[in-house]
Amino acid sequence: MDRLQHSAWRYVAEVLPPEELPMLAAHALVDGRDSPALRELAGLPRRSDETEIRELYVQALHELGIPLPHEETAGRWLLVSLAVGLASAELSPKDVVDRLSMTVAVRTPQETRFLSIAADYSEWMGADELPGWEKGLRTAAHSLTASTDLGSVSACQCRGATDQAFARVRDLRDRFDEPDISADPDWPATMSAVSEALDSLRRAMRADLTTS
Repeated sequence: MDRLQHSAWRYVAEVLPPEELPMLAAHALVDGRDSPALRELAGLPRRSDETEIRELYVQALHELGIPLPHEETAGRWLLVSLAVGLASAELSPKDVVDRLSMTVAVRTPQETRFLSIAADYSEWMGADELPGWEKGLRTAAHSLTASTDLGSVSACQCRGATDQAFARVRDLRDRFDEPDISADPDWPATMSAVSEALDSLRRAMRADLTTS
């Protein structure tokens, strides 16, 4: 599952904000994907019209032969991705609860167990209850990741540091779309931030080359 395929279930599960789709398209082009709508999407600023962004994204997937999954499948992918994140210590138990953004239809006992424990969380949990709940959720996460029939959600090889650095550059680039930006009293700070972001991107890309 490549970056763009990975994004399809995240889009349906409503955990992929529209403003992130132009950057996703730019990365997909670098990865070797290409289509007219994908190129157009990659050129849009983050703050473009949300409807236009969504339409171009769906059109790009259609042009590339990538189907949008059914909501049930997307929900199950979301559940497994959260379990993988928790099992690998990339997410905390509270992160899992916060990121359950949709109603999930489960199919397996492991999915049912993981979702049930996650749903048991309450902000009113006492200090004596929380450790047991967290341990139970982690155990269920390991069980789910070991048994899922959906494959590996971590198969999308997304470069974390490089993605973050590129996102920062992209965010700052959008500031240049603002009127009279050079008259903004924060202009020197913006230019300094751009320079720092570019340096971070260069370092991250060099690190990727070193480790690849």
